[in-house]
Amino acid sequence: MEGAQVMYRFQGRDVFETVAEMVNPAHTVVMVHDMQNDFLHKDGAYRKAGENYVVVAQDEQLQPHIDVSTILGPMIEFVRKARGYGVKIWQTNYTNLPDFGSFDDAMVNKRWALMNDPAERDHANPVVLGTWGNKTIDELKPQEGDIVVNKYRTNTFIHSNFELLLRSHGIKTIIPTGPATEVGILPTYWYAVLVGFFPVVPRDLVSARVAEYHEDAMKFLERLVWVVDSSEILEAWEKGSQST
Repeated sequence: MEGAQVMYRFQGRDVFETVAEMVNPAHTVVMVHDMQNDFLHKDGAYRKAGENYVVVAQDEQLQPHIDVSTILGPMIEFVRKARGYGVKIWQTNYTNLPDFGSFDDAMVNKRWALMNDPAERDHANPVVLGTWGNKTIDELKPQEGDIVVNKYRTNTFIHSNFELLLRSHGIKTIIPTGPATEVGILPTYWYAVLVGFFPVVPRDLVSARVAEYHEDAMKFLERLVWVVDSSEILEAWEKGSQST
């Protein structure tokens, strides 16, 4: 994408000026954010507890916490195209340890009732490290060369090796896809810009855990990061591939 470079010149260094520069495949990673079996699969812990992120066709008994059915297909296609342009694809997996071993005091306080209710206990501690429920769903499962970041907090930078991996791989731009805007994506990508990364959020490939919070979460993101349609990112990759 060398031909698309414009750049601001600031105190002897070049700074990205356009989204096209930011999403150059050479320094960009697409994050598949918490698309895990326990959250999404029909046999996952959330479904067994009467919840699910995915709306199941004709299942009127199920009241999903979040509907990713509208973004799942576009996400799969976006990731496929990103791979074709040479963009790195990584996954984040929200992770718990067995027996609530990764819960701090504040988390115990918030989940005390669920932790002590036999009917809710598994739901209160899903996505346990090493289990099938912790893994990314098959439709977006990692391929050779992908990196999976196990995170123990909704902010992916906290208590994980995420920042180390980003800097080790020369990543400057992070593109999140998936749920949940108000739970994990907002704190992660707000933090990302504060430590020098370029978060570019495709508004049509992210969704909220609780739908009514999505608009507010996006307003906060738009204040601090770059929010665009996924088509703008794909267009930049396509033009870049034609100029090389």
